[in-house]
Amino acid sequence: MSAPTKLMTYDDLLALADDGQRYELFDGVLIVPPAASFYHGRIVLELIRILDAYLTPRGLGRNLFTAPVDVRLTNLRVVQPDLLYIGPDRPEAFASPPAIQGAPDLAIEILSSNRHHDLVVKLGYYEQAGVREYWIVDPEVETLTLYVLVDGRFVEQPHDGNVSRSVVLPGLEVNIAAIFANV
Repeated sequence: MSAPTKLMTYDDLLALADDGQRYELFDGVLIVPPAASFYHGRIVLELIRILDAYLTPRGLGRNLFTAPVDVRLTNLRVVQPDLLYIGPDRPEAFASPPAIQGAPDLAIEILSSNRHHDLVVKLGYYEQAGVREYWIVDPEVETLTLYVLVDGRFVEQPHDGNVSRSVVLPGLEVNIAAIFANV
């Protein structure tokens, strides 16, 4: 009979030596995501360009973050979205550095080797934590799936042809094909 595994907390995560790895906690279990591909990185850069062009003129550019940054959803759930946005009305999110506390307003994941983590596990975590909008970008089929939290549940937002429209960032229209054309 094996001994029960001790669940890790956020404090345990902070106590790990900085070895350059990205770490996440999935219900107290330490996850080490593999390094992202260069294509993944180019998609992140393209999304930063799109989001920055929307946020900066509105004085919101300082609220966009890229991994690695810990987002502490609970003491046993710590994730690092590829991109995230925190609205200016949420100063409490920055109250306990180094992690962002609680749900970001927008979380974006670019699918890579462990698609299950983003499509199932993190989708459930983000929904339960109250992330208002979740984008899943799939490089394999060149899609962007946009979920909006409605009455505590994620609802997939339809897109108009090749354009997705953010609810959290009103007026932001994302040309899905352009994300992949420029990478």
